[in-house]
Amino acid sequence: MTTEEYHIIVRGETFILDKHQILFDSPNYFSSYFLGDFKEAAEGRRRLILRRDPFLFKLVEAHLSGYPVLPLPCSLPAHMSPETTIKSLLCDAQFYGLDGLIKLLQSRPVPSKTVYRLQVRNVNLIIITTQMIDVLYSPCSIEHLDGFSWS
Repeated sequence: MTTEEYHIIVRGETFILDKHQILFDSPNYFSSYFLGDFKEAAEGRRRLILRRDPFLFKLVEAHLSGYPVLPLPCSLPAHMSPETTIKSLLCDAQFYGLDGLIKLLQSRPVPSKTVYRLQVRNVNLIIITTQMIDVLYSPCSIEHLDGFSWS
């Protein structure tokens, strides 16, 4: 059994999606481009080049695979805070016409603070910050605490 593959190139990074992923939150930009009324669909195109953010597209790909995209991963790019990431992901979800992802992102409050638990040599630290943190000491574990209640 052969799987239909669709190549989406986002700023030079190639993502390979199958038909089930393309149709997951449809109708959307991908289902229209590859399978719908777009001229490219009629021509049988299997490749799309986009000038969007590849990090955000990894989250879009996870959504199209049926995986949860929230809470956000701890390893955000240095130029993105959690708030910026959610706002940018919402912009991309709107661009791609992913209504399920749009509803998910609009139903969640944008984080104003981020809470981490950092463990270094059997010492647990709780860090509350409005900025992302960089881990400077590699033999440690770091965990984003989603759903932390504020007083």
